[in-house]
Amino acid sequence: MKKLLSSVCIATVAMAFAGCSSEDATQDPAPEARKVTLSITADQAGTRTVIGDDNKISWTENDAIEVLEKSDKGIAYAASTGCTLAEGKAGFTVTLPANASSDLIYAAVYPASAFLSENYSDLTKIKAILPATQTPTAASFDPAADLMISQAVHETTQPTEEGLAFSFGRVAALAKMTITGLDLADGETVRQVSFAAAERKLAGRCYLDLANGKVGALGYSNASERIVLDYSAVTGIGKASFPVWFACLPCDLGAGDAFTVVVTSDKNKTYTKNVTLAEAQTLSFTSGRLSTFAVDMTGIAGEETASGARVATLTYEEVGKLGMAYDTPVEYTNAGGTWTIVASKQNSMQINGSKGYIGLPEFTNDISLVRVTTHALSKEATLMLNTSNSTSGAAVSQSQDAESTSFTLVAADAGLKTGYIKSNAVVQITQIEVYTGAAIYLDDLAVSARETTDATTTYRAIAFTANDDTTVSAFDGCVSAASVDPDTKTLTYSVSANTTGAERKGTITLVAAANGAETTVDVSQAADVFKADPETVTLGGDANAATELTLTSDFEVGTPAVSAPDKFKIEGGAEGKYTVTALADGGAEETELGTITFTRTIDDKQIVVPVKQAAKGDVGAQTLMLTNANIVAGTGPASYGDQTMTDDEGNTWTAYAIRTYHSKATKENYHLQIKAGSQYFIKIPAVSKPIKKIVMTVSNASQPMTGGSNKATLEFRGESASSEVIGSATGTSKVIIDMPDNSFTEGYITATAAVRIWDIELSY
Repeated sequence: MKKLLSSVCIATVAMAFAGCSSEDATQDPAPEARKVTLSITADQAGTRTVIGDDNKISWTENDAIEVLEKSDKGIAYAASTGCTLAEGKAGFTVTLPANASSDLIYAAVYPASAFLSENYSDLTKIKAILPATQTPTAASFDPAADLMISQAVHETTQPTEEGLAFSFGRVAALAKMTITGLDLADGETVRQVSFAAAERKLAGRCYLDLANGKVGALGYSNASERIVLDYSAVTGIGKASFPVWFACLPCDLGAGDAFTVVVTSDKNKTYTKNVTLAEAQTLSFTSGRLSTFAVDMTGIAGEETASGARVATLTYEEVGKLGMAYDTPVEYTNAGGTWTIVASKQNSMQINGSKGYIGLPEFTNDISLVRVTTHALSKEATLMLNTSNSTSGAAVSQSQDAESTSFTLVAADAGLKTGYIKSNAVVQITQIEVYTGAAIYLDDLAVSARETTDATTTYRAIAFTANDDTTVSAFDGCVSAASVDPDTKTLTYSVSANTTGAERKGTITLVAAANGAETTVDVSQAADVFKADPETVTLGGDANAATELTLTSDFEVGTPAVSAPDKFKIEGGAEGKYTVTALADGGAEETELGTITFTRTIDDKQIVVPVKQAAKGDVGAQTLMLTNANIVAGTGPASYGDQTMTDDEGNTWTAYAIRTYHSKATKENYHLQIKAGSQYFIKIPAVSKPIKKIVMTVSNASQPMTGGSNKATLEFRGESASSEVIGSATGTSKVIIDMPDNSFTEGYITATAAVRIWDIELSY
């Protein structure tokens, strides 16, 4: 570990505590329930956080620090308010719980945004981040990248009177790279600069030992070999020569090492300079020091980077294996161009307010429309197409309610050839489609297995410069006919019946030749459904014992044929619901009574359902269900712990899980969450017969609504949550475990990964 505090300027920080008054007028709360507010002041000179004309670093307004307090009660931490400047001093306030402990340690991290929240037990391994994407000004580095830590201060009581004094040491190395000789055209400005050095951890997560004023592992996670400086909202950048300020993790480059500088302009050009250090050259980035160097771009010609794609698509499926994180930009190039992804990997490209964005490729044509597909929103959110990588400057925006799964941003009048997808809340993106220039836009089509005749949908003609001349140039696959009416912008199409038992595909291609627009619409036809539930009917052992049978079919089905009308009968059929009834008592053991045959009229396809009868006195097949309402009414912590629930039949279900929700306003969001490991389980209560089937509604652990995709395998185990797996299954929204022949009348549900379970139905 490298100690940081031996040779840095000391910043004196005075802190004063003031107790908050109780809101309970009749009873004074226990001291530990109170909060105290720390008033912090810091001398201006030599402290931080931007470089002025005199090359001195000074505090700026809105700087904030994260203050940590360790005691025998654990670690408490909170971010301060923004810095205020008065009479040469910087002032902060921060509020922490009152603490009567006699052994207290205080420390701080700057900036507060670099601190990573976690349930810490000591100060020796605190996590923080130095971001790879930075937003400098024309004359100084980005304060949000200037990672600093304080020296620990020991106290025997909370210093409510005398305050505290901190000494700060800089983890970050600062750099001033001067670009010279850049040959920009008139009217061309710098939009982005990047500095990259192979096999060097320039940014990423760090472990900080605040107890001893040292740094542990640098770039232990989300490490980046590249610093990206965003100048899209910066003015005053020189045309041929200008300074580029950045912060990075400490590292050294020596003889034979190389670095790359790329300048990207607002005219979709990149200027790239590769530099290899000669034998006597070194370039050192040292904590707490400013390194200055120059890069001569003379003779470097700009290369066009614009994509000529008319439709560019980015999906989570293609980038899901990349090392995405909020603090590490990832570039990905596909047929549509080069995308910049700064997002959390949550079975999606997740962006969240000020955290994260998706940078679109540079296009030759103006962007006309952006279509974003998402997981169901947990609450209302606004998606923006911004002109720069910031939360302001939205050229186009759209707000959608909770549970929505798509945004459409019409940008035909914005004049953008690139942009940044940002949000004001958590949005989990699964696909982005960007249309450029004149475009014909309509959603892909999905139809049922039944024949579809002359169905209609409308399209959008975007940025057309001539009259709408859209026609259907081709169709194929399951599509049997298609035509367009440009006056009403209506597409009419027909699809033949699907009796193949599998999903079918087709396409329809629309062309507007005079406007230079073309699009191909995918048509998905569902597989035909023809099934009986249950697949085998087991009647109770007494005469007149009855059970329900459900037939699901996309096509007409004839009258069911019964092979043994003297032993059982079938009645009903409305909406596919039938009742099967035994006509006599069963025998001494289960027996085969016969079959029911259903015949589909469109193609004479048949389903044969065996009918059995249990031994006399046996009630036959039964079900047991733990509903969402049962989970809501259960008891247990909103964290992993022992949970207890009672189903509608009075049976007790227990679990070691989380019983929680995402939105207090919607009770259906209550669920049980378990994850991998035998200590996490849901225990099924004992039933009177062997368990035959378990059906669960699920979603993955990052999905806030029912029906979301699930990556976990659900397992049934017998004697304990760590015993042999008897049956298992996975599914995107429903998981069905068909149990093999067994004698288990109770057991445990476990999982191979974190999963949310919303209800459980048991057949036995």
